[in-house]
Amino acid sequence: MQNLQINPLIIKDKCKLKNFVKKNWSKNHLFTKDETIFNFQYHYKNKFSFLVARKKSEILGVQGYIDYAKYNKIEHSKQIFLAFWCVKTNSNFGIGLKLHNKIMDLVKPSFVGIVGINVRALKLHKWLGFKVFKMRHHVLIS
Repeated sequence: MQNLQINPLIIKDKCKLKNFVKKNWSKNHLFTKDETIFNFQYHYKNKFSFLVARKKSEILGVQGYIDYAKYNKIEHSKQIFLAFWCVKTNSNFGIGLKLHNKIMDLVKPSFVGIVGINVRALKLHKWLGFKVFKMRHHVLIS
């Protein structure tokens, strides 16, 4: 797609992102109501781990990733969890894949985790070559 730009989210575009989420995901999504969780997950070392695909000023798609180094204190671990992937319904084919590929090119992760994806995304991740399986959850009550 000509003129498609994919760049990290910048602070001045957070309002545009919020409006995109309201229109294309849910008007009641947590990100549209409270920035605390968004900042907690995606803001690290003075930047956002969130990419925005746009044509001119219109946002066509977004994808975030959570840098595991933020939580494990191992600086160059290159482990990420992909999160919040959304593309405008009537957009050109392939924008979501371009967002995904841009993250892989920028971060070059040694581990990519994804928790809680839908069936369509599951099929895509299998096609991309990810090992896909159900996690086993255990609880130990003391």
